[in-house]
Amino acid sequence: MRFDSLFNLGDLSGSERVNKSGVEGKEFEQAVNINLDLHTLRTVVLRIKEKGFPSFRENSLTRLLQNSIEGNCKTRIIFAVRTEPESLNDTVGTLQFALDCSFLKNKVSVSRVKTIESLERQLADQAQGELSLSA
Repeated sequence: MRFDSLFNLGDLSGSERVNKSGVEGKEFEQAVNINLDLHTLRTVVLRIKEKGFPSFRENSLTRLLQNSIEGNCKTRIIFAVRTEPESLNDTVGTLQFALDCSFLKNKVSVSRVKTIESLERQLADQAQGELSLSA
């Protein structure tokens, strides 16, 4: 018997106000994509919180994190905030998102994956049991 596990580690700290940061070119595109991914992730979390149907297919981040959000996984999310007064709105938004994520509850159980060898042993044991019953 084999036990499988999944470990996702992501750094989504690139969320920022594009107009404040002054980034351009590739960095601008990257910041826009990160913000879009975070928006979609928040939408999924809110749908789950409201007992609705989350659409994990909207982008690659939510699809990648589907098992961590709604699957058979223990999930921990770490949120980082800034303490500067000019970051107050962003900090409040991050803390609100953290509160929404606190409503995510997964039912975790051990996943046992049977290997070919263990299935062959199981079949051999069943066949041996049937032979001893017929004798």
